Amino acid sequence: MRVSIMGLQKQGLNLAFRLTREGMKVENLAVCRENGKREKELYDTGDSEVIILGMPVGAGTCFLYQTLNRLVLQKGVLLAVATSVMPGTTEHIRELMAQRGWIAGRDFNLVLTPFHNELNPEAGDAAPQIISGLTPACLARGREFFAHCSDQLVPISDIRIAEIVPIIENAHRFIHMSFAQEVKDYCTQNQIDWPVLRWAVNLAGHTLPEVCAGVGDDLPRDMAFLQGFCPSPLFAGALAADVRYRHNLCQKVKDGQHVLVIGLVADDETLELVNNPTAQLICQLQHKGCHVYVQDEHISPRELAALGFEPPNPQVKYDVIFKQGEIYQAWED
Repeated sequence: MRVSIMGLQKQGLNLAFRLTREGMKVENLAVCRENGKREKELYDTGDSEVIILGMPVGAGTCFLYQTLNRLVLQKGVLLAVATSVMPGTTEHIRELMAQRGWIAGRDFNLVLTPFHNELNPEAGDAAPQIISGLTPACLARGREFFAHCSDQLVPISDIRIAEIVPIIENAHRFIHMSFAQEVKDYCTQNQIDWPVLRWAVNLAGHTLPEVCAGVGDDLPRDMAFLQGFCPSPLFAGALAADVRYRHNLCQKVKDGQHVLVIGLVADDETLELVNNPTAQLICQLQHKGCHVYVQDEHISPRELAALGFEPPNPQVKYDVIFKQGEIYQAWED
């Protein structure tokens, strides 16, 4: 069996390990970062029995639809969406496939199995893994295949639930993070030891998270997703608190200082900057007249420059370093 994975992030890499161990032929098709462009007009997936769409969709799902339209497919293919999507995405995919004259459950099978938990190829799954399908036949085909990938596969009959589960999970974590940011700001203003307070609160079994305004990942994106389709004063407040926390960080930096920002994205395939908190912080610092340099282990200096960021300059002595949600005074020579 040939399996094509579109977007081999950490979850996709571990998934590939498990499938290879099961004797399957796994091919990774990397999607180019520049508007999905690639050297070839179409993706050569015509002999793939399973195609896993795992690339980040960013602020919308147009990129996912564009990629899907460029796939060469065989009848009976299993399409598995393994990333966070907006509600209604799978139904729109059904409509796109209908334009080819294909019917879900007969000509193709579509399942949604958001791998929001990282799969460990040695120790098995960290938590149960949900899966849902457009039709009962789609779900049955998906369960048959993903039984090779997950030891705790949990079927969900309503695919709309599977669409919003990872969004709700990440938005819930984001709200906790925003709460912690507000408390930490209070501690800073009143000379209260934040690490000690956090430790004392968590003694009772609570989870007051560490604060991190830094690298863009699923949390700010999915919080924006949720506020988009389920507007709420609570969600808006969490987003506003996150913005204020970065504003307060900026106040610690003097106008015109040289700032090194370490860490922009969460992995080597996520270049979505619309809801990226670090990118927003960089813009705020630049607005203050600061000279900002960006370093990221996932992005080369050339790519950073193409994105409009200034790569690190070894000849510059930095006044301030921003890393993992904190501002540090640069070390002295």
